[in-house]
Amino acid sequence: IAAEKLLAKEYAANPNNSMAAYYYGITLIQDKQEAKARGILQQLYQGESAFKYDAAYYMALSYVKQNDKANARKWLKNVPTGTSNYAKAKELEGKL
Repeated sequence: IAAEKLLAKEYAANPNNSMAAYYYGITLIQDKQEAKARGILQQLYQGESAFKYDAAYYMALSYVKQNDKANARKWLKNVPTGTSNYAKAKELEGKL
């Protein structure tokens, strides 16, 4: 919760900071605030952030946490070959 508060403050002060947005989104997922996290992660995915495809992977995880396999699969397909979470995305897709 302390990390969430710090990241929320940083994100509020500078919403264009993609690193703060990315880690804030992950923290929100861990704190069971998936809908709020998705709003932030979706913005990262739609932009040109270095975290674009990582955001797609965590979007998928947010749906897995809520047992929404269809949306999880949809987001896992947005993680392209050669990106940092590709192998984990393919493994997770195989388990769904």
